[in-house]
Amino acid sequence: MRQSMWLLVFAAASVPALLVGACSGDDTSVPTQDAGTDASKDSTTDSPSTGGDPVRGKYIVDTLASCGDCHTPRNADGSPDMTRYLAGNDCFIGVNRGDAGPGGPQDPPGCLAARNLSNHETGLKNRSDQEIRDMFQNGKRPTGDALYPVMPYWVYHNMTDADAKAVVAYLRTVPGVDHRSTSQAPWNSPPQGTAPPIDLSKVHTPKQEGNADYDSQMRGKYIAAVTAACIECHTPDKAGVNPPTADRERWFAGNREFNRADLHLPPNFPETIHSANLTSDPTGLAGRSVDDIVKAIKQGVQPDGGLVCPPMPAGHLAPYSKITDEDARDIAKYLLSLPPIANARPDCQPTPP
Repeated sequence: MRQSMWLLVFAAASVPALLVGACSGDDTSVPTQDAGTDASKDSTTDSPSTGGDPVRGKYIVDTLASCGDCHTPRNADGSPDMTRYLAGNDCFIGVNRGDAGPGGPQDPPGCLAARNLSNHETGLKNRSDQEIRDMFQNGKRPTGDALYPVMPYWVYHNMTDADAKAVVAYLRTVPGVDHRSTSQAPWNSPPQGTAPPIDLSKVHTPKQEGNADYDSQMRGKYIAAVTAACIECHTPDKAGVNPPTADRERWFAGNREFNRADLHLPPNFPETIHSANLTSDPTGLAGRSVDDIVKAIKQGVQPDGGLVCPPMPAGHLAPYSKITDEDARDIAKYLLSLPPIANARPDCQPTPP
């Protein structure tokens, strides 16, 4: 789960904050096939240490994956503390409901920390490239422990080899900050194993024959189902399972619940926020145009003028505002190709702050 710049999505112009730096338009292409971790070749300028392109890596980390939303600590006004960029967040998400976990109910509620990703000894400096990839793609710590699946390693597992190398190459350039992330774990025991990665062959693939948008839609699939991890927040949880686990029979059907208190949102937001249904059903995106979806992705604005609620990292200065127009259109074309799944959700209608 990625924590957005909560205040920006509602009243961006009034918040004196800047999110992680601008993306690059260089080499943001992605494969058109169902890509595994070895699905593409490096076609970019290599970093001597990793064989990856740090410019491409910056675009993935700062924009598509919005890593800073979880891994950069916040100032009191909710803005990211850029003096501690990617230095870890001791409580990026709270668990305030006493959720049952592998060891039973958590009492008192706790916080989940996001680790330090900067190039410091308390971060990733002493980790090998493979150890870093094992964490963000396979959910495995160097100690052998599993990561909580709140970190969507089970989504990033399908990142191409070139993109995964690019991410590592960019993280090697992040200035080191001395901060050892601490956490009051929201469940009483660590995960007993890692979550299985998404099988992309079971996620909708557009038809190719007679489809002029096929290549664009396949690029959109890779972004939505892998690098931008849209599939994570916009897939409902399986009923009765804790920690929350995605319902893999209803990819992109939305209606996943996010608790206002867990996300540290102000009280002008509803107590529970539900992610949007992104399928072509009337309860989803039926009737929307490509331009409508691009506007929602980049500006956080709905066709009726309403604003997109967090945790969607959209809106003025938010990470998705930096998505290239081509990538945003590819995502939109892919989403409009999704078969309909009926899954109505309550609208998020925040009151003025």
